[in-house]
Amino acid sequence: MSDNIPKQVLKAMGQIASETVEQGVKETGKVMETIITGKELLGDIKPMSDGELKQKQAEDDKRKQEEAERLRNEMGQGRNVGAEIKQVQDQKKQDEEEKEKQFLENVRKQREEERREQEAMEAQYESEGARKKKGPQVQGKRKPSMVDQSMEKAKKPD
Repeated sequence: MSDNIPKQVLKAMGQIASETVEQGVKETGKVMETIITGKELLGDIKPMSDGELKQKQAEDDKRKQEEAERLRNEMGQGRNVGAEIKQVQDQKKQDEEEKEKQFLENVRKQREEERREQEAMEAQYESEGARKKKGPQVQGKRKPSMVDQSMEKAKKPD
């Protein structure tokens, strides 16, 4: 029985293949019946003579030139890219110069303000110093500062 199964499978596959081929032939016949020839589609087409062909080409060339001219006029003869690049570079340079001038002006103002503050502090110091000088100053021993003490310790050998 095991020998019989492969034979039945092969027989069934052969049947399927023959049916597929038959259907393909039938469909191809139907397609061939419905094909329309070029002559049926286009009808009575006559080839152009040399004169007619040249006239048609001249008309096409004229139409192309008119279209190109119309497009040029609409675009305003194109852009001057070189001039636009120069303009952008000049604007950038001008902006940088303006920023530099503003920076220098700010530095000048800051220094002027610092100078005024320093003058005010000096004037205040002088006025405070004049108020403190009420009598003779006695020089005495001054108390050494922390820095002086650390310096002396560093000088002493251990």
